[in-house]
Amino acid sequence: MRIFSYIYGWILSKVYVDASKKAFPILLETPGLGVKIVKRGNGKIIINGQLVIEKRGALGAIGRPIIEVYQDAELIINNKVIIGPNTHIIVGRGGRLVFGEKDESETSFSYGCKIVANNHVQVGSDCLFSWDILMMDSSMHSFNGETAGLPIIIGKHVWVTAKSIILKGVEIGEGSVIATGAVVTKSVPPRTLVGGNPAKVLRTDITWQG
Repeated sequence: MRIFSYIYGWILSKVYVDASKKAFPILLETPGLGVKIVKRGNGKIIINGQLVIEKRGALGAIGRPIIEVYQDAELIINNKVIIGPNTHIIVGRGGRLVFGEKDESETSFSYGCKIVANNHVQVGSDCLFSWDILMMDSSMHSFNGETAGLPIIIGKHVWVTAKSIILKGVEIGEGSVIATGAVVTKSVPPRTLVGGNPAKVLRTDITWQG
């Protein structure tokens, strides 16, 4: 069964990846768990690291992840990125989503996460995302004259726990932790724990290990 997963990953890589430095830029690590990839127009997928599809910490989650990259959009994966079942990544028209730096680090998403990058989303190396997380850099519509889309920047070694929401214009500093169920509407300093709706500072000068 595993050999078929590797072959399927190789085929997906050849069909959908525009540039890569690895023989297997897309790796299906869990037999039976595939991935649906949709590319429109000249949308690009560039994998300098590796995209791994893996069932991790998800006893009942079995739906395949979905990746959509639209016209003039770019999905760039610089490190090793693991995505779990039912994860949905959307890079909208003209948008840009960048994972990590060109290093040996790992960034992982458990299951049921959704990322919408209609503007610009950047996720640092060595980050950990739990389940049912929403990250969205656009409110889709302008409200009271506000800009509909603003970049989201997440620093290195950030832990985002379950059912958190990160909204447009937010920058999360290196080493920070987002508590369960937090709704992050403002930027977070480095090494800070935030929680609540809207998220507020709960503790500073923290460290964590994953």
